Amino acid sequence: LLFLSLVCFFCSISNSNLQGTGFNVCHQFQEVRAIKRCKKIGIKTPEVYGSDDSTGKIFMEDLTKAKTLRDHLLEHVHDYSQQMGLMSKIGEILGKMHSNNIIHGDLTTSNMMLDENSEIIYIY
Repeated sequence: LLFLSLVCFFCSISNSNLQGTGFNVCHQFQEVRAIKRCKKIGIKTPEVYGSDDSTGKIFMEDLTKAKTLRDHLLEHVHDYSQQMGLMSKIGEILGKMHSNNIIHGDLTTSNMMLDENSEIIYIY
């Protein structure tokens, strides 16, 4: 499952913006459902406040202070021990997701986020 961008409080992704991309209300429902399933099994996710089926918008927690794992790794390219710790944490999270039949589908370092302390990883 492809989690939508979580870097904003109000995701401005709407059906009109995504015409021709295959995104629809069914995909929106799947995104919200996947986030809720991850939270239910103890994976740190942004809080989802709701969604609007008519526009395809998802309302969620503000993560503007978070940064992508990609940016963090580029900033700390010589800190091997920290990078190994992050990779281990990612493996734990993905293992937990897969053991609960939650498959991401588009996993890159650009769609994983670290909080302000560079400790908690959000995968979207």
